[in-house]
Amino acid sequence: MDRLSAVARWSSIAAIAVALAALFAACGTDDGTAAVPPPSRVNAVKADKPLAGAREWCDVYFEPGKGPRLALPQVEDARTGGTAAGPSGDGWIWVNLWATWCGPCLREMPLITRWMEALKRDGVRVDLWFVSIDEEPAVLRSFLAERPGITPYNSLHLTRQETLRPWLGSLGLPQDTAIPVNVLAAPGGAVRCVRTGAINDGHYPTIREFLGEGR
Repeated sequence: MDRLSAVARWSSIAAIAVALAALFAACGTDDGTAAVPPPSRVNAVKADKPLAGAREWCDVYFEPGKGPRLALPQVEDARTGGTAAGPSGDGWIWVNLWATWCGPCLREMPLITRWMEALKRDGVRVDLWFVSIDEEPAVLRSFLAERPGITPYNSLHLTRQETLRPWLGSLGLPQDTAIPVNVLAAPGGAVRCVRTGAINDGHYPTIREFLGEGR
C-alpha cells in the first residue's frame, strides 16, 4: 500500500510539473521573449496598416514653405462657362481634380464634401475647389445640372487640356498621373500635399490633424 501511495504521489507531481511547463511556455520563454502563438483565422488576416501621418498619406509632401505656390492652369466656371479667378485666400485650399467619367472621383466627392463640414465644425478653415478635366464643356454642364448636389462648393473646368500634364509635373507628379488627384495648399498658397488615388473615411483623422497645423 505504501509503495502504491508513493507511486501515486510521484505521478501527481509529474502531472503538475508538465502543467506548469505548458503554462510557462504559453506565457513566454525564460529569456524574456514572447512565445509565438499558433496561427489562427484571426491573426492570419492582416489588418489595414494605420496611417502614420500626412507624410504617408501624401504621394508628394512638402515641408512648410518649401512647396510651389498653387496656381491653376486656365479655368472657367464649370456650370456657366464664364470666367473664374480660381482659388485664393488666407486659409487652406483643397483642389480636387475629377471628371464625369471617373468612377472613383464620383465616389469620393461626397466624402470630401462631408469632410469640409466636419472641418468647419472643428474650426479648421478650408476652401474646396472641384476642377473638372472633361474635354466637352457642354457634357460637364449637363452633368452638373442633373446632379446639383455633387459639387456644392466652387466648381471649375480646365479649358486647355494641353496644360494638364505640365501642371501635374509642377506639383512633383508624373505627367501621366491618373485622377482623382487632391492638392492641399497651406495658408499663403504654398502646396504642402498632393494625393493621388481614391480616399476613404478612415483617412479623416490624418487630414484633420494635418490641416489643424494651420500653416
